[in-house]
Amino acid sequence: MTLHDLQNQLGSQMAVVHTAYLLLFGAANWWWLKRLGTGSPLFNLVICLLPALLCAILAFTSREDEDQYRMRLIACFMMTPILLLFWSSTEASAAPGLTWPAAAAAGAFHLLAFGAFIYFAGTIMTRVPAEEGVDPVGADVLRARLLSLRAGVFESEGAGSKIIFTFQAGDKRRASATLELDPGQHEVLVTERVAADGARPVDASEASMRPPGHRPFDPTRPSADLVYTRVAQTRNIEPARLAAVQLTLTGSSAQVPAQYWTGAGEHEIVSALCAVVTRSGWTWRPIFFAAEK
Repeated sequence: MTLHDLQNQLGSQMAVVHTAYLLLFGAANWWWLKRLGTGSPLFNLVICLLPALLCAILAFTSREDEDQYRMRLIACFMMTPILLLFWSSTEASAAPGLTWPAAAAAGAFHLLAFGAFIYFAGTIMTRVPAEEGVDPVGADVLRARLLSLRAGVFESEGAGSKIIFTFQAGDKRRASATLELDPGQHEVLVTERVAADGARPVDASEASMRPPGHRPFDPTRPSADLVYTRVAQTRNIEPARLAAVQLTLTGSSAQVPAQYWTGAGEHEIVSALCAVVTRSGWTWRPIFFAAEK
């Protein structure tokens, strides 16, 4: 199975999981309204099923851009239950009982579910399997291949089974990728960190430093001129970007043409590292924290 096919399969599974969750969330919401005896049960049922219906429709939209496809599903999964809770709590406000505390508890449960999904999807859906038909090389050989890359756009240092690559991710932004080799599973565990130290915001959204749904302008919270952040992330490797890496593997050496590194950004650098790993018969497995080993 190619990486493109694997990502399509995982995207389809994500759509099924999201639709099932929204269906159960809507059913629980409908049961709550029915128990309170508010509104028409049939009308309430239709409204409560709308999030799951929307997610099912989005599951059949274009997948030409797999990242955008996933973002549409995630946006639906995150926002529609919150909108449903706003509507249902307003409908039930006249009914006796602890309406708002119950709605707040349901909202907290949804946010926990969303956080859990992001955590697990960030490690499961970003995994890149070893290239088919390639026998895994020894850990010493793979380590030597990774350290043999000489691009001039990143720094590397190795200590035992770990190799740390650091590179610029923009003006006053620094990124690092720590690769830890697991010989028993023929996997490379990847933890990425991105830091900004007095960097200018890349767009208006970062400058506002406000979460989704907040007012775009707030005179009491002016936009930032400089940002300082520390982010732990996992990265989805694009199949086309990975295939574009022209890599030559010879024994303990890995070579990439010099022109590849001209203007290379963090995506190109990480894709090159991933190419060395997967074309050496090992699996590339991003994780958020080293404790996930």
